[in-house]
Amino acid sequence: MDEYQTLPPSQLLWSNIQPNLEQQKVNASRSVLAHHRAVKNWLTQYQPHENSSNLEKVRGYLEAFHHLCQVNSWELASRILEVKLQNNIAEELHNQLFIWSYFQEQITLYKALLHKVSVVVDANCFLALGNIYAVLGDIDLAAQFYGKYLNITRTIHDLEGEAKALVSLGNLYDKLGKYKDAIELHEQSLKIAQELESKEDEGRALAALGNAYLSLGNYNETIKHYLSNLEISQGLKNDYSQVSTLGNLSSVYRFMGDYYQAIKYAEQQLEIAQKFTDQSGLSSAYGHLSSSYYYLSDYDKAIEYAQKQVEIARAIGEQASIGSGLSMFANIYYSLGEYQQTLEREQREKVYREKREGR
Repeated sequence: MDEYQTLPPSQLLWSNIQPNLEQQKVNASRSVLAHHRAVKNWLTQYQPHENSSNLEKVRGYLEAFHHLCQVNSWELASRILEVKLQNNIAEELHNQLFIWSYFQEQITLYKALLHKVSVVVDANCFLALGNIYAVLGDIDLAAQFYGKYLNITRTIHDLEGEAKALVSLGNLYDKLGKYKDAIELHEQSLKIAQELESKEDEGRALAALGNAYLSLGNYNETIKHYLSNLEISQGLKNDYSQVSTLGNLSSVYRFMGDYYQAIKYAEQQLEIAQKFTDQSGLSSAYGHLSSSYYYLSDYDKAIEYAQKQVEIARAIGEQASIGSGLSMFANIYYSLGEYQQTLEREQREKVYREKREGR
């Protein structure tokens, strides 16, 4: 077996970038050399505690990234974001941060690299920033970054990238209520993905079409597109996509009044999200379960899951999920006839929101 294949990812990464740093030692200042030593130490010596948070577990990579940026080693810094973590995590570091909902850390990393390495790296950063701001509910910023990404993909004739840009912009149109425009962009994306025989992009476009048809209330088309995407996601072993699609299926069956089927899909979503620590997926699954149990008049379970949803959503800053969880509390207490408790909770949440907004 190759010696390098037995190294932990961080030490393997160091072995790959060390020759480049050695070349930079010539006439290097003490400050630069100190940053080089820090990179080596963070990648080869750092050991997180056993019960550390996910962020602390990758702290060595993030610190090494920042030290490389301090000496303008931008290309080497970009390599750190691409490292695949151990313990059977197939995602690259920067994508895993998104799954873990460390959005502010991601924003810092991407903005540091913009206009420093290459047009391709810029494109990837713009797409990732668009995804983050879309999740955070900042539609204007998301649209700006997606637009920049689309312009680059068309300039460099990157059809796969264009397919991603089209579906991303279509998702924003969906959120703005422009469903026909969204469907048109998603169908363009689907056509490109099928021509390229890119299953990942095809699945992404199918999921987006399902979302748009759901917004239009066309449940048959919605389920058809969601199930097609789920099949592709399972074939690709894409846990993140499966979590999203299972949540979507839970939503559509709840809208149709089939609450037990909705619970079934939400429980599958929860199981997979727990497996790879997808905080956003966990919050989503708890929200779906809370809603379904509410409609079944099982208010104890509805409250239990809504509490879990809001707790996680607050921790990761997902305002939409916080809002839906709080609305569910109000609905439950109102249904129970506890009007005073509803008013008190709404007042507490108003104070909480004002503190968050600095008022």
